[in-house]
Amino acid sequence: MTFWEDLFAASIFVAVPTWLVSKAWRRYREVNWPTTKQATLGRSALGLLTLSLAVMVLGGVVAVVEENLGVIRAVEKIAPTPWKVAAINSSICLGSLLFASQMQRGGTDVVKARRSIVTAGIYLTIAWLLIVTTPH
Repeated sequence: MTFWEDLFAASIFVAVPTWLVSKAWRRYREVNWPTTKQATLGRSALGLLTLSLAVMVLGGVVAVVEENLGVIRAVEKIAPTPWKVAAINSSICLGSLLFASQMQRGGTDVVKARRSIVTAGIYLTIAWLLIVTTPH
């Protein structure tokens, strides 16, 4: 595969979680939160998901560039193994799900925001667990 084909394949893999996280952020912003605790829980859950997504995007870019151009050999030597990164990020996603589960149900906008956060968290957790189980 060429560089552009690999980049296109990686972008498709990252497109769905990016869309889910951005949808969750949009729904979070639409909510008139009943308490600051609820808003903080939602913001914390979304922050963890955004961190995990950023690591996924960065890892995909590094993998594609290294495979096709071979210029990131030094980064590969100092970076942790892919399964360690995936294990840490799946734990981060589970932490996000824990925060989202602590959010109390409220109006329909709160339920929609919570559902979006949970959906994005589950998707990212499964994606990271697939990365853990894939042989490298």
